[in-house]
Amino acid sequence: MLSDYYKHLLTYTGNPDQVAFAQRTQLREGKMEGLDVIDVDNGNGLHLWVLPGRCLDIGRLSLYGINISFLSSAGFSNSAYYDAAGMGGLDTFAPGFLATCGLRNSGSPCESNGEQFGFHGRIGQTPADSVGIYRDFEAPDPCIKISGRVREGRLFGAQLELYRTITVYLKENKIEIEDQITNLAALSEELMMLYHINLGYPFLTERAYLVTSYEYEKPADENARKKEGQRLHFKAPVAGEPENCFFYKQRRDENGEAYATCISEDTGLSVRIDTNPEELPMFCNWQSWAAGNYAMGISPCTCYGDGRAAHQERGQMVVLPPYESRKHHLTISFLKL
Repeated sequence: MLSDYYKHLLTYTGNPDQVAFAQRTQLREGKMEGLDVIDVDNGNGLHLWVLPGRCLDIGRLSLYGINISFLSSAGFSNSAYYDAAGMGGLDTFAPGFLATCGLRNSGSPCESNGEQFGFHGRIGQTPADSVGIYRDFEAPDPCIKISGRVREGRLFGAQLELYRTITVYLKENKIEIEDQITNLAALSEELMMLYHINLGYPFLTERAYLVTSYEYEKPADENARKKEGQRLHFKAPVAGEPENCFFYKQRRDENGEAYATCISEDTGLSVRIDTNPEELPMFCNWQSWAAGNYAMGISPCTCYGDGRAAHQERGQMVVLPPYESRKHHLTISFLKL
C-alpha cells in the first residue's frame, strides 16, 4: 500500500517532480565544463546543488529564494583543474555550502614522510562514483537520498574510502549527512576531517551572530586573538581585512545536544548544525570580514588548521586501523526565526 502522503501527491499530480525533485545535469561553461551536478528541490523552500564531481559536496544552497552559501571568486570548476601543490587548491576552492577537507590533510600545506600535502587535502576535489539517487515518498519522513563513494589512494600508500549519504527531507528544511570512512589498506592510516560549511551574503551580514553549545578553546593565531571579543558577532565588510579562525571543543548542553547556530536577523533565518562530540570533537569558526571575500565557516572537525605534519608532531592524529571504519553524522536545519 502507498503511504497517505504519496497518495495525496498522486491525487494532485501524476508527476511528483512537480513537488520535489533531484535531477542530474552538467555545467557547460568555462572551468565548470563537465562538472556533474544533482539539482535538488525539496518542495518546501530548500534548493541545493549536490556535486558528484566534487566529493558529493554541496555547492549552491538557498532557502525561500535567499542565498545561504558562500561562492568565492574562484567559482565552481571541474576537478581536472585542481592543483594539489601548496596553496594551489585555492584556485578551485568555490567552496559552496559544504566543502569536505581531508582525508589525509586538512588546513595548511605540509610535507610528511617525504609526501607533499596540499591545502585542505584532495578529497573535496575528487569525483564520486557509484552515485545513486532515491526519492522516498513512502518513508515516515519523506526524503530524497543521494549516496556515493569517493576514494583517496596511491600505489604503495594509503587507501581510504569515503561513503557518503545525504538525506534531504521534504516536509521540513533539514539535511542529514552520514559519512563512513574506511581504511582499505593492510596498515593503519592517519585521518584528518573538516566539514567546511560556509555561509554568505545575503544571509550573512553584520546583523548575523553565532550561538553554540561548544566550549571556546583558542584563536588560531595572534591576529585572531586580537578579535576574540568580537568572535560571536559578525562585522561589516572591510577592504583587506585578514581572516580569523576560532577553535571550540565540542560540548553537549543541558539537553544533551551539541550544536552551532548562525542567526541572520536581516533575513529572519537561521542555520543550525548538530553533531556528535564523540565523532567530531572540535569545531572551527572561520570568519572573513574582507570585502569581496565575505564569509563565515562553521566547521565540525577532528583537527586544527595547521596541517598533517604539525598534528603528527603533537601526537594528535586520529588513526584508523586496517580494514576498520569510522562514521560521522551531521544534521543541518534551516529555520525561520
